[in-house]
Amino acid sequence: MTSLADYLQENPGAEDAIRKKLESATDEQILDAYYDWRGTWAREKQLAPAGDWTTWIVRAGRAWGKTLAGSMWVHERALEHAGRWIALVARIPADARDYMIEGPGGLLRNTHPRERPLYEPSKRRLTWPNRSWATIYSDEEPDQLRGFSGDTAWLDELAKFVHAEETWNCLQFGMRERSSDRPRILVTTTPRPIPILRQIERLPSTVVVKGSSYENARNLDPRWFDDVLARYEGTRIGRQEIMAEILEDVPGALWTREVLDRCRVVFDGAFDVRKRAAEPPADLPVVVGVWTGEVHG
Repeated sequence: MTSLADYLQENPGAEDAIRKKLESATDEQILDAYYDWRGTWAREKQLAPAGDWTTWIVRAGRAWGKTLAGSMWVHERALEHAGRWIALVARIPADARDYMIEGPGGLLRNTHPRERPLYEPSKRRLTWPNRSWATIYSDEEPDQLRGFSGDTAWLDELAKFVHAEETWNCLQFGMRERSSDRPRILVTTTPRPIPILRQIERLPSTVVVKGSSYENARNLDPRWFDDVLARYEGTRIGRQEIMAEILEDVPGALWTREVLDRCRVVFDGAFDVRKRAAEPPADLPVVVGVWTGEVHG
């Protein structure tokens, strides 16, 4: 199904016709349309992919709509199965509150009033009308996840986590409950070259969706693109924060990951140092040693 947002992207001239149609709609119909995530707002890439995946990673640039995609996915999961327990995992509790729950892309601002969960900050909990509930967890305290036992989790901005691998590992043991679907995890993040993110992306059960900041241009102030993003286009920070590339190497590094990977050999038990040293890749420089100019004696 094509959402209204996607339809207007392909048919910009249809806005007037839709506006006239809304003028004759009732307040209730307008409210329903406003909170219809799939029918009105979602771009195709913001919807969960089909298939038997375990982890869905949305690796995208700033303002792509990652948080909104995450909160709406959680909301749909909560309504699909009564009594479902969900983990909301952020770097610190304030991030969960400010972005995942109360922020512009958060659960409270984007769910229909009749379906909206009750937020109880003192309990770190949201509760839906059908008794599904979500608990807030923090990367500051990975061990909190030892008590979780559910089938749905959303980690927001994993690349910012300080204890990312420990938090991820603790979560895995709690993703064990049976329900109407298999256990599933969503990770939404602007990337950084942290090992655990690369490891998760390589798993055969992971689906990775990538996107740039420009994909959400229709919903953002055009001056932001002209005044801010234009300054970073083509730069390293732009490749990471706008285009969502994982940058592996430090600028000016003598040994890049690409060079190291191309120089790898498999030890077969009969390693001849002299032979290997004499046969480097033809197009690569050979550095035997680096002298700093200092003499210690």
